[in-house]
Amino acid sequence: GRRDSMNLKTKSILLVAACFLVILSCSYFLMQMFSHNITNGLASNYAKEQLNYNRAKVMYPLMRELALARLLADSRAIKKWAAAEDDPQARTAALQDLEEYRKFFSDRSVFFAIKKSGHYYYKDKRTPTQEATQRYTLTPDSLEDQWFYRTISEGRDYALNVDYDEKLQVTKVWINVVVKGDNGPLGIIGTGIDLTEFIASVVTSEYAGVSSLFVEESGAIQAASRTELIDFRTISKAPGERKTIYQLLDSQAAAQLGSAIAQLDAGTSKVELLHADIAGSNHLIAVGKIADIGWYNLTLLDTSSFIGARQMVLFTILLLVALLLLSVAFVAMLNRFVFQRIYRLDRMTHELAEGGELIFPEGLPHDEIGRLEYNFQQMASSLREHSSQLEQKVEERTRELEKKNEQLSAALAEIKVISGLLPICMYCKEIRNDKGAWTRLENYIEEHSNAEFSHGICDKCMEERFGTKNPEN
Repeated sequence: GRRDSMNLKTKSILLVAACFLVILSCSYFLMQMFSHNITNGLASNYAKEQLNYNRAKVMYPLMRELALARLLADSRAIKKWAAAEDDPQARTAALQDLEEYRKFFSDRSVFFAIKKSGHYYYKDKRTPTQEATQRYTLTPDSLEDQWFYRTISEGRDYALNVDYDEKLQVTKVWINVVVKGDNGPLGIIGTGIDLTEFIASVVTSEYAGVSSLFVEESGAIQAASRTELIDFRTISKAPGERKTIYQLLDSQAAAQLGSAIAQLDAGTSKVELLHADIAGSNHLIAVGKIADIGWYNLTLLDTSSFIGARQMVLFTILLLVALLLLSVAFVAMLNRFVFQRIYRLDRMTHELAEGGELIFPEGLPHDEIGRLEYNFQQMASSLREHSSQLEQKVEERTRELEKKNEQLSAALAEIKVISGLLPICMYCKEIRNDKGAWTRLENYIEEHSNAEFSHGICDKCMEERFGTKNPEN
C-alpha cells in the first residue's frame, strides 16, 4: 500500500512533467507558426505609422522652403532683373529681394541662375559680401550644369535635386523653382538644405532595424542614412546611370515595388506594403508618395529586429519559467490536498488491519476525499463494533462448547465398548479372554460393559429339556 502510494505520487509528477513538456513544445511550435503573422501584423502597423511620421518630418522643412522659394520666384523684381540683367536698378531691387528671403530660409542660403546669361548667383551665411554674387556661369555642355537645363526643358514648376556643387563645395538637397515670364522660363531660383542635417533630422531613425529612403519617380535614391546609396545629380544623369532602389532588390521585389509605385501614382492606395530580402535580411517595406515634392518614402523594417531571435529566446525562457512554476505549484497543491490524505488513509488501513488505535483528524473537508475519509471512519467504527460483538459471541459459544465437552467426556467415561474379534467355543459358547483363559459369555460381557445378566429359560429349551412349555408364556 505505501509503495503504491509512492508510485502514485511519482507517476503524477512524471505525468505533470510530461504535460509540461508537451505544453511547452506545443506553445513553442504554435508561437513559431503564428509569430510570422503576428510579426507581419505588428510590423505593418508600425511601418505605416513610421511612414506617416516620416512624411510629416520631410514635408515640414521641404514644403516650407519650397513655399518661400515659389514666392521668391513670383517676385516682380526678380523677373525684371532676369529679363534685363544689365539694368543696375533692376539688379539692386532683385538682390535686395534675394537677401530678404535668404534670411528666412532655414539654411540661410539662396541662389538664382539666369537662363539668358547662364550666370549663377549665390549667397549663404558664410558669404562675406552683403549680397549674392555671381559665382560661375552655366554651360549646356557641362555635366554638372545639366540639372538647370533639364529642369527648364522638362517644363516643371519646381524640382528637388540632391547634388554636390563642386564650385561651391557644398552638398545639399536643392530646391529648384522655375522663374517664369510672359515668354517662358527666365531662370531657376531657390535654396538648399544641408544634406547631413536633412538626413539627421528626417531620414535617420532612432530605432534599430528601421531605416528610411526617399526616392524620386525613377527610383533614384535622393536621401538615405547611408550616403553611399544616394544618387547625386539625378537630374543630370540618364536613367541607366542612376543609383536606384531597384538595384538593392531582387527581380521579384523590384517588380513588386514598381507595381506599388504605380498603385500610388494611380491614387488607388496611400500606402503599399511588400517584403524583400536586403543584405540577407527580410525587410517589410512600406511605400508612400509625397506628391507635393514628387518623392516616394520607403520605410524599411527588419522583421528580425522587430521581433528577433533575442525576443523569441526571452519569450521562450519566460514561458518555460511560468510553466515550471505552474507545474511546481500544481504538484504542491496535489500533494497537499490529495497525496497526503491518501497516505493518511493508507496508514489507517494498515493500522486497522493490525488492530492499532485509529486517530481521525477533526473537521474533514467536504470534498470527495473528505467523504471517503468520513466513510472510512464510519466503516472502521462499525468494524470495531462488530468485531467486539463477534468476540463476545465467540466467548459465549466457547464456554457452551466447553461445557458440552465436559458432559460428553463424562458420558464417554461411563461407556465401555466391546470391540474386535472374540474367539468363542462353538459347543459351550465360552469366550477366550486376552489372557487365554476360557470364561462364560455372560461373565465376559459383564466385565467389558455395564450390562448385567438375569437368567431364564426360553420356550425352545423348556420344551426340549422339560417337555413342557414356559409357564411365563
